Amino acid sequence: VDLNDEGAPYTPELRTEMYREMAEEKSEKEQREKDRLPRERNYEKEHKDAVMRAFDEIFFKDGRVKQCNEGNLKFRLDEDKQHFYLYVDTPRYMDTSLLDCDVHPQYVTVVAKDKVL
Repeated sequence: VDLNDEGAPYTPELRTEMYREMAEEKSEKEQREKDRLPRERNYEKEHKDAVMRAFDEIFFKDGRVKQCNEGNLKFRLDEDKQHFYLYVDTPRYMDTSLLDCDVHPQYVTVVAKDKVL
């Protein structure tokens, strides 16, 4: 039975079928809109994963330390008679929770915003 036909009978079965179709269309529309929304991100987990990945990939197979600057951050290394100073230019408003430093006698690992320095 065509529901758009003006001469169609208005019975409870047709009304039920019509409301089911409307509910199905509404749920499909809601699903499409839900799919278009940006996904929820867990920034803390992403940062922890980046830190662990950085520490897993520190050395070459022959024992040399890898050098990389994924974030293209500017840095400089200064020294005086007793100390070494590493200055890293991070973005101005970056949260300190997104910065992780690991200092060793032979190398330093800095992870800023999931990028390894």
